[in-house]
Amino acid sequence: MLNIISYIKSGRGRKRYKPGLIIIFMLLSINTMAKTKPHNILPDTIPPQILTVANITAPTGNNKFYEITFYQSARFYKLMLTNKNCKQALVLLKQSKKTNNPVLVILTEKYGDVIDLVKKNDE
Repeated sequence: MLNIISYIKSGRGRKRYKPGLIIIFMLLSINTMAKTKPHNILPDTIPPQILTVANITAPTGNNKFYEITFYQSARFYKLMLTNKNCKQALVLLKQSKKTNNPVLVILTEKYGDVIDLVKKNDE
């Protein structure tokens, strides 16, 4: 037992690293952390969704909205006729349905069903 304690205190068996190696490791770790993408979505903001259009139903009767369904969701979404971006959004949604390409959809509320804005998916 005494031999083990003296062996530990003497420093034998420990690996000694040169300071240059430690500096290189620190620089590599800093470089790796700098290349990660920042998360710009705050907890209280509405995250955009990437969705592909399944169907678009035109307004009928007293409805003042288009009813949109997406393949990735079982919900019915509304594109209001009063929305200032309605025409542009409708064109993008119809293109998405025709080409089967996803679009970026932003809703008016975090867990709502009313579409606020539609953009092309640049990914």
